[in-house]
Amino acid sequence: MTDETSSQIITYGAAFAGDLISLLVPGGGVFGKLADGYLAKRRQEAIDICLGELSRGKEDYVEADMEPFVVILLRYSKSVADGASRKNLRVLAQVIAGLKRNKTLSGDLFQRWAGILEHMTRDELMLIGQAITIERSFASDAQGLNQNFWNVLTEKMIEGNYSKEELSALGASVSRYGLLVPVTAWDGIFYLPSLWLADLSRLVDATTMMGAD
Repeated sequence: MTDETSSQIITYGAAFAGDLISLLVPGGGVFGKLADGYLAKRRQEAIDICLGELSRGKEDYVEADMEPFVVILLRYSKSVADGASRKNLRVLAQVIAGLKRNKTLSGDLFQRWAGILEHMTRDELMLIGQAITIERSFASDAQGLNQNFWNVLTEKMIEGNYSKEELSALGASVSRYGLLVPVTAWDGIFYLPSLWLADLSRLVDATTMMGAD
């Protein structure tokens, strides 16, 4: 994918914002230019992020990849236009690379992950990053994972200055996306990793979710 091709992927938001501001705001032409500049900068940042993640792998994109790849990049561009943060965009780019690496490059699969990941908050991404790390640490020990997952995740998040009340809210929030499964116990609700979390684990770098960006 060339820089020229990449630059043509995301083209609509700046023109739309500029036209609308110029009609609504007196002297809005100036604001329109500022909006154009801001959105152009975001577009270039998103292209750089995507290229950076895709170039880390050794996979070659072949002709058979082009149709799903175009669908994926158009969906990625929508995430950019909808205001996804740099970290969210980096994770989405890792999903693209991961799908290719696992020979599952599919527009439908990327659409699913984009709908889940594009607007997750920093705290939600932190929780998922920790959850993936813990899920990997138990490897094939499914029984140990189910018995200890939420306790270990709680400990890790508290070490990161989250309270138990915040964790209850985050667990409930993330479970809406199907990445954690709520389980009722005598002392309340706890959470287990879902099959979707294991799928996501094969696609992304958990440290990106837990790091600053």
